[in-house]
Amino acid sequence: MELAADGQSAQVIDSVSHHHKIAPVAAKFVKNTNKRLRVRWSLKDVISSSGQKATLNFSLTHQKGNGKAFLNMDIPGYGNTESGNGRCALRK
Repeated sequence: MELAADGQSAQVIDSVSHHHKIAPVAAKFVKNTNKRLRVRWSLKDVISSSGQKATLNFSLTHQKGNGKAFLNMDIPGYGNTESGNGRCALRK
């Protein structure tokens, strides 16, 4: 994710978009405070290995104090939700 200099918008590329050779997408929501960075974005019309087309909705929360990050992915209409967590750091 590349956060704009004003901290209020972002461009995102994730492992799914990288795999499918999708260009970075604009985040549809960015909330950047002293404690937390929250970003939401969607990938539309992603085709699975079985040929199904779906929209993937992502949400990332990064807690700046301890470096923890939480990622959720929702696939509307399929009932699937994936999530993960880890640590990351903001680079300037």
